[in-house]
Amino acid sequence: MAYIPLTSNQGAAQAIEDGATLAECVARARNTNDLPAVLKVFQIIRKPRCEKIQKGSMENGDIWHMPDGPEQVARDADMKVTMEKLAAKEAGTPIPKESKVVKSNPNRWSDEEFQPWLFGHDAIAHVCLPNECETSCGLMNGDRLIRNLMHC
Repeated sequence: MAYIPLTSNQGAAQAIEDGATLAECVARARNTNDLPAVLKVFQIIRKPRCEKIQKGSMENGDIWHMPDGPEQVARDADMKVTMEKLAAKEAGTPIPKESKVVKSNPNRWSDEEFQPWLFGHDAIAHVCLPNECETSCGLMNGDRLIRNLMHC
């Protein structure tokens, strides 16, 4: 999967995830005739995650390279609030009531929901989560070989 250069280290991590996922998919092939289905499974599994990470990278590019001005001032204020909340949480101290409510950290890589999802991913275990084929991958009933490859 192609990657955006704003987070080149994450691009390297994505390449490792791709390799692990592809190896797990290929290991489930019975013979070379299964390879087209294996590659389809690989794409079904990897594409949504890669797209979400690419989107986060592009958003971070916009955030990190924002020109000076009102948007930049608001971004800095939001980042300050999220960092203060994180520091209070880690120190076990209450968050001040006057603290501004910020939906999420503008810096996706530091966001407390996005970061664990990004860095805690198990590519091999993700090859087939229960019912993933039917619910999130949208496979049709006739895709029996693919379901078998994914152990669904």
